[in-house]
Amino acid sequence: MTAPAEATGGLCASGQGSRQGITACPNRQRGWAVLAARENRGWTLAECAHASGFSVRQIVEWEHGRRGLTIESLGRLARAYAMTREEVSAIVLGDAPQHTRAQE
Repeated sequence: MTAPAEATGGLCASGQGSRQGITACPNRQRGWAVLAARENRGWTLAECAHASGFSVRQIVEWEHGRRGLTIESLGRLARAYAMTREEVSAIVLGDAPQHTRAQE
């Protein structure tokens, strides 16, 4: 039996977790990619929350890898941040720098 998307550490493409069958699951590297996208714009958490319609707490949980990011939520963030395809890919693949200003 496959664990739900939120309980796994990788990208879940097994049909478990989201309505569309793919969920970006909690993962530290995915969180770094979300954080990097925000920091690249010079935005505070409050500015990101305002632009995206998500709460500051929700964004913090994604950035720290404590909560899964669904494809739907990623789409909203991508639109709010005006993300490039490369930035979206970095989040989905967990391909982000491992050191950001927030970790200092």
